[in-house]
Amino acid sequence: MKRSIYLILIFTFIASCFSVILWAEDEEKPFIEEEKRVQLEETIKVEPKIDNNFLYDYGAWWRSASYTFDDQGDKHILRTNDFRFWGKALLNDMHNFYVRIKAISVDYNKGDGYLGDDNYWIKPRLDQGFYTLNLSDVLLGKEESRIFYPRTRLQIGRQYLSLGSGIAYSQVNDGAKLDMHWIGFDSTLLMAQTIPSVRDIDVSRPDHHGRRDFLGLQVTFQALDRHVPYLFALKQTDNNREDPADANQNYDYDSNYYGLGVRGTIIPKLEYAAEYIQEKGKSYANGSATVKEDIKASAKLFHVRYLPSMKFSPFFTARYISGSGDKDRLSVTNTVGGNRLGTNDTNFLSFGYAMTGYVLNPRISNLNVTNILASIKPIQNKEWANNTEVGLGLYWYTKDKKAGAISDRAAILAKKDVGSEVDFFADWKIFYDLSLSVRTGIFTPGSAYPDGFDDKSKFYSLSFNYSF
Repeated sequence: MKRSIYLILIFTFIASCFSVILWAEDEEKPFIEEEKRVQLEETIKVEPKIDNNFLYDYGAWWRSASYTFDDQGDKHILRTNDFRFWGKALLNDMHNFYVRIKAISVDYNKGDGYLGDDNYWIKPRLDQGFYTLNLSDVLLGKEESRIFYPRTRLQIGRQYLSLGSGIAYSQVNDGAKLDMHWIGFDSTLLMAQTIPSVRDIDVSRPDHHGRRDFLGLQVTFQALDRHVPYLFALKQTDNNREDPADANQNYDYDSNYYGLGVRGTIIPKLEYAAEYIQEKGKSYANGSATVKEDIKASAKLFHVRYLPSMKFSPFFTARYISGSGDKDRLSVTNTVGGNRLGTNDTNFLSFGYAMTGYVLNPRISNLNVTNILASIKPIQNKEWANNTEVGLGLYWYTKDKKAGAISDRAAILAKKDVGSEVDFFADWKIFYDLSLSVRTGIFTPGSAYPDGFDDKSKFYSLSFNYSF
């Protein structure tokens, strides 16, 4: 009992210390951050070691990467070293603790930095840290809870949270999640708020660091043979403050999301997923300090994935993602330059993530994205290369409303065609604890880009990942 109390106090102290350290805006693209998150999820699943009925584990993860990319015709070269240190413990088979700290060194070529400094160190902060309790086991006992009552798990702290496919909402936030499973139904209730030190999605407001609260519920039906339907709802409340206050402009954006989706298999080896999201709510228009406009937006996703059993282990995916747009907007995220006064806001604003390419990597606001991906494992029956994978991705981008903006504000012309992109990737797991990744891409702008902004953009990255 004393050990449990000590660990809870230690966890709370670490979380409170590191969570208040300010964090610079992420230097790397969102898809890279997502790749890191997925890799580091494995550290949460690691089986703990045993020491006198006390289960624990710890380790570290290091990623050294080099990036070369174009920004409106200028080439930039960036190198980063990302360090993550993690620890976990399990007490009495009921109380789970997990803490992960991260720190990053940033090194641009001379003159390439965006913040006036080409070389700097982003100080350590809490990446994720949470406490998990099997509530049904604690309250009812293991045997009874598994037979007669919902299996219930509570997780509190800084953690990755998502609903549905993750398009509407998928973030690392501070909050609580309650998972329940009973008679074929899985349900998740979450309450969270954005990390105060992280830059707000609306960078036009006077104070960029703010707070948004989330309340969400998802119900998934697991009893069908090959198909898994689900419903979710999310309420996002804008509790940011303007400092200094702006008498001529209010910035609140309060949105609700209602999603319906299904995933499963059509035939063996052929998987699918589909999702539709309706967004409603209220937001202030550009130049308004008194009247809120209605939000009426939507998004949809459909993808199929085929994994045939044949030589080289091929993998094929076709995917379509669409987010509605607003023809009045000059910015898809900001209030200033946003919706026009006296009109509905039909721009879909997401608090989640969707993979949309290495180079353009746009938000899905006012955008239709068609994607085809294929990969193979070209070297087999060789112990040193069994886990090598290479792949090619093709993307086509079009606007939903041709007069509206997309997240790349250079696409200012009232044209549907945003452009296309070709991406290539290669992954090699050299040893069980060391891997190499290569990412390259070329984006070709379409007719939505004016002269001077229609040159091809390129992206290259090389990274090593080491865990210990």
